[in-house]
Amino acid sequence: MWEKAGHCIGCGAGEEKARLYDFHVLTVRTLAVRDLDRHKKVQSLGDFADFAVCEGCAAKRLAKDLSPLRAASRSLIGFGIVLVLGIALLLVDFLVLNRQLVFLMLGAFAVICGVLGLVSKWKDASERSEELRKMGEKEALYEEAWEELKTHAPKRTRIST
Repeated sequence: MWEKAGHCIGCGAGEEKARLYDFHVLTVRTLAVRDLDRHKKVQSLGDFADFAVCEGCAAKRLAKDLSPLRAASRSLIGFGIVLVLGIALLLVDFLVLNRQLVFLMLGAFAVICGVLGLVSKWKDASERSEELRKMGEKEALYEEAWEELKTHAPKRTRIST
């Protein structure tokens, strides 16, 4: 039998303050192995670990993910900047540089990448929001608690060579 984690991995709240979603997970270790001609990465199973996420953290994440604009805001800002810079480069090329082909292509590619990135991220966030709306509230909170755990779980701190 496994032992429950006593506090939230996101905010540190204990069982006495909030309901916790407990997770018993298996860690995976990735090792870099040098071969004669290249590097290979080998994964091995590690130890079991116990984590918990409080209902408050799961509810915050659920509220964020139910709104596609809030869920994808970072990505949308990044691709929006690429789009605006591409448009600015095209304007400068047409008005100042007398249609230099290199800058024209660079500006056009930046506009295309910006538009495709905006559409892709918005579509992904909208699909995730629809999936969460179709789930029951308990199931959606559990799903968001799992996503919160994946966000805050300890990551590899150094690369083995």
